[in-house]
Amino acid sequence: SCEADLRGEGEKQDKCKGIFSRAPRFTGDAQNPIAWLEDEVVGIMENNIIALTFHPELSEDLLFHKWLITKANES
Repeated sequence: SCEADLRGEGEKQDKCKGIFSRAPRFTGDAQNPIAWLEDEVVGIMENNIIALTFHPELSEDLLFHKWLITKANES
């Protein structure tokens, strides 16, 4: 388990906090990445489905949540 700074899609997610707890990993070529821990993809999106290897709900950092609401409003 750890907490780390993530790089996300767009400026609003830069330095978003990610909390990892026994996180799985994406293998192979991750399609439609939305979040990275250094060079590793930790979030992907396909249409209206998001898969994450971190827990944004455990952090007090709301940047990921704000990004998610923005994406939902764009649909």
